[in-house]
Amino acid sequence: MLNQKNPCKRFLWKWALALFLVCTAVFSIQAVQAASGKTIKTVTMKIGSKKANGTTVSMKEGKTAKIKISTSPKLAEKTVTYKSSKPSVVSVNKNGKLKAKKEGTSTISVTVRAEGYKSKKVTCKVKVTKDTASGSATQDSGTKKALVAYFSATNTTKGVAEVIADVTGAELYEITPSDPYTAADLDYNNDSCRANQEQQSASARPGIEGSVEKFGDYEVIYLGFPIWWGEEPRIIDTFLESYDCSRKIIVPFCTSGGSGISTAVSHIKDIASGSPEVKEGRRFSGDVSKATIEEWIAGLSLGN
Repeated sequence: MLNQKNPCKRFLWKWALALFLVCTAVFSIQAVQAASGKTIKTVTMKIGSKKANGTTVSMKEGKTAKIKISTSPKLAEKTVTYKSSKPSVVSVNKNGKLKAKKEGTSTISVTVRAEGYKSKKVTCKVKVTKDTASGSATQDSGTKKALVAYFSATNTTKGVAEVIADVTGAELYEITPSDPYTAADLDYNNDSCRANQEQQSASARPGIEGSVEKFGDYEVIYLGFPIWWGEEPRIIDTFLESYDCSRKIIVPFCTSGGSGISTAVSHIKDIASGSPEVKEGRRFSGDVSKATIEEWIAGLSLGN
């Protein structure tokens, strides 16, 4: 029994009890935090080049746009889900591609999940208005300004791109990775090599050094690349998401020992913003003749 006549002991007992309660509370809070996981501090949603969190973004009826997501801290492995409150007004697919369908306003929700973290959701509103401009890319009698943009890891695609530029008179632009690919990066027999790891992740977006000046001036984009595991390299996806492709004609071409271009063309149609006209595309070998390129170009319907 506590000695009521000894105030010192009574003070010490109360102090010990208070310390015990404080420690218990701290440990309880830490336990709850540990159980619920770490917190994603921020999720930044961009549509085009503008931050969209909590804002209202305008889109013209029939147009498309791509949602870009960044997080703090950066998450190497994350799952992003998209939802539209009114899909009949604005639809959004699993890759974050928006399509404005009719006049109205829809709320777009983006939820980011990662192992060991609490999920985080951000929203914006998309307002769709009528597009009073005439529909698709202008088909006039003049020569369309063209660009041959290509990515070439081993210079095979580069050779074909140079022939196309020579035949068409188009300007030539090399899509150069910020982090150049080494021979080890391209060792396809190694499942852990960089190229294989990127191709296994549909969301991988390798960085690009520099950009196309006055991209909006070009009406036709000849887009070249090698085929990696039946698809376009992910750096091509980075390129397509970096520009507004509205009112443009995209003509894909690839180099490959045997794989076709159809899957890559399907991806390009899905990824490119602005609903461009995407041609069927063509696969070439590295030693294709100039005559073959000329015949192919002559058979394209580009509205010239």
